[in-house]
Amino acid sequence: MVAASCTGTVATVTQVGEGPTELVLDFPTGQAPEPGTQVHILQGDRLAGTALVMERPAPGRALAKMVGLSDRRSPVLAGDTVTTNNVLPIPAPAESATTAAAPSIAPPDPEVVRLRALLDAEMSARASAVQREQLTAAALADLLMQVATRSATASVTASTAQDTAMRERLLELETNLNAVSTEHQRSATELATARQDLTTATSDLAKAREAMLYFKDHRNADELGRLQAERDLLALQARVLRLSNAEALTALQDQLRTALGPTETP
Repeated sequence: MVAASCTGTVATVTQVGEGPTELVLDFPTGQAPEPGTQVHILQGDRLAGTALVMERPAPGRALAKMVGLSDRRSPVLAGDTVTTNNVLPIPAPAESATTAAAPSIAPPDPEVVRLRALLDAEMSARASAVQREQLTAAALADLLMQVATRSATASVTASTAQDTAMRERLLELETNLNAVSTEHQRSATELATARQDLTTATSDLAKAREAMLYFKDHRNADELGRLQAERDLLALQARVLRLSNAEALTALQDQLRTALGPTETP
């Protein structure tokens, strides 16, 4: 039994990565498929598994990831054949050694058909997901470019707006500072006036105290003088009284002598 020739781009697995699901595929024709393309790995005429192209670092090379393995006991090896045709190769009919019999096609194994349908559905879903991711990445890159452009434009506007806001804030602070300075000067003037008033009041109080002491001293002196004058008057009155009494006594003695007459001396 020989393998029937398969159509589609044919490549070879040239390297298997550290993880058994990472493959390097080389395409001799230089036509590596686009990322998201589903490929089949063949070992002879047997389907070994299915892989999905993830990157195309060069026109004739692709990086793929295994997404399905027919038999875990038979992993993909370097040198295995790769085809991009969705129709898998099937065994060719046997030919008789003596007579060429009519070709007959053996019915496909139901398990293989089921497995292939599951793999195809999974690959289609993964390919769609990869394509969506690529479209999303492209849209995101474009959006980032637009954001960068708008940011460059907005930064100038924002800078101007920030400068204007800063200048307004500085003017407001300067106005507040001038108001505080004026209030401080007014308070300083009022304080100086209050200190002057306090000094004047202290001086006036000292003068009032001196005046009170002076008045008190003079009042005491006047009182003392009045008392001394009264004492002198009383003394003078007593002297006058004594003199008056002496004169009256002398006069009385003279009257007695006159009344008695001259006295004879023995």
